[in-house]
Amino acid sequence: DIEVSRSASGPVNAQMPRYPVAPTTALTAPATGWLSSPLSLGIPRPARAPSSRAAVAQNRDGEDGIPPCPLPPCPHMPVEPLSLPVDPSEHFFVPPDVTYLNVGTLGPMPRPAVSCSVDLWCDLEADPAGRYDWGYDDDGAPSSRMDAVRAMAADMLGVEGGCDELALVQSTTAALHWVASGLVSSGYLGKSKGRRVLTTDMEHPGGVACWEHYLNAGFIEGIDKVVLPAPATSKEEIVDLFHRVLEGNESKYSVVSVSHVLTTTGLVLPLPEIAQLAHDSGCLLIVDGAQAAGAIHLNISEIGADAYTISGHKGLLGPTGSGLLYVRSEARRFIRPAILDRGCGAYTQSSGTVPFHTVMGLGYSLRFTQLVGGLTAVAEHGQSLAAITWSGFDELANDFPGTVVLSPSPSSGLASSIISLSLPSGLCVNSVISRLSDDTGHLVVKKLPDYEGGTKYVKNALRISYHMYNNERDAHRTVELLRRAMQQELGGK
Repeated sequence: DIEVSRSASGPVNAQMPRYPVAPTTALTAPATGWLSSPLSLGIPRPARAPSSRAAVAQNRDGEDGIPPCPLPPCPHMPVEPLSLPVDPSEHFFVPPDVTYLNVGTLGPMPRPAVSCSVDLWCDLEADPAGRYDWGYDDDGAPSSRMDAVRAMAADMLGVEGGCDELALVQSTTAALHWVASGLVSSGYLGKSKGRRVLTTDMEHPGGVACWEHYLNAGFIEGIDKVVLPAPATSKEEIVDLFHRVLEGNESKYSVVSVSHVLTTTGLVLPLPEIAQLAHDSGCLLIVDGAQAAGAIHLNISEIGADAYTISGHKGLLGPTGSGLLYVRSEARRFIRPAILDRGCGAYTQSSGTVPFHTVMGLGYSLRFTQLVGGLTAVAEHGQSLAAITWSGFDELANDFPGTVVLSPSPSSGLASSIISLSLPSGLCVNSVISRLSDDTGHLVVKKLPDYEGGTKYVKNALRISYHMYNNERDAHRTVELLRRAMQQELGGK
């Protein structure tokens, strides 16, 4: 029988985790050259390329397969296309002794993107009101650099409706709150309707917080969770799980809300099929796409989602506080958050001012991604590394009883560039992670919260997520260091 975990109406008493507070280090700006050298807090700035060459490189008409760039020319941006993988020490601020394998939590911004956005920020602060991007020039003509970022993102993410369907947000979690509030504003969710939300037991807490809020407020009756396997073996297996819940329950659910790529296991849910099931059951499909961009091929308009949220600070390598929300044009009559009353523009009287430098930082990170071949090329590169690691993890599972590879196999058609491993109960995952180092440096990986989303499978587990700055050596070294760490932990017991 299909397992569905239920949340009855009533208060949600989730205990908030406690985190150690790191000591604060004061940063003092240099006495001179602060505005002209905004990265001078002990961090070397990349050498400037000649402005004229940079301008030509940024605005050329598709030369070398690179789309023309609508952003202000930036002398820090590379002139020529780059090959994958890129050197993390040259193009990022990642120290040479660090192998960063946690883009699924926060992605590092490329050096050129940081420099370009900080330069624009410094320019803005010289005359904030006069130089802010209000969306129109002195003559009243449309002229928005931030909306150019939306246009770039729409093109790279496959949004057929372009800027009319894509808004800037501060995070995926915030975007999902916008969506939920919009469903209430339109009357789609109402206190008298008694409908429920269907999700899964492997969602990030930020992906269900909006539904928990309206559950407590009485606008929905409950939240049900499809229990997903780990590892999943086939698309048909996942589709069948949703089909068995939705079939015959056309009047029960109003919303199906799921992740595209699971934060727990990297599983890619078959969204077109789930969208068809949801729509056939009279539901809207709302998607948490935080982990998808840069981890899989992504064409949002082909998925069938009514709303799709994206984190700018993960696979897009943008700054924290950046993100995107897609709302399908046909679904706008149901999803009507007040903040979008005057459209999806970067600045409107409904949205108010947004951080200009943050939005532009996202734009220049997107430009850097274009220079390495685009998001699909990055995803394919990361998936090839994850496949190497999956094979190594499979060997670890054979050699260390109780070890489980939580992620689907590369041949399943459900894999991304994210891969997770659950360790035997006799090993402490935190201790193992602390041992992931050698003479050349250490690995930065993610310790997954136990039972995240309600799943019984994710316990004592770690997660690896690859991106453009990782290489095959990183993939092999991850397995080698993990094997050694597990052996060391067992030997010390």
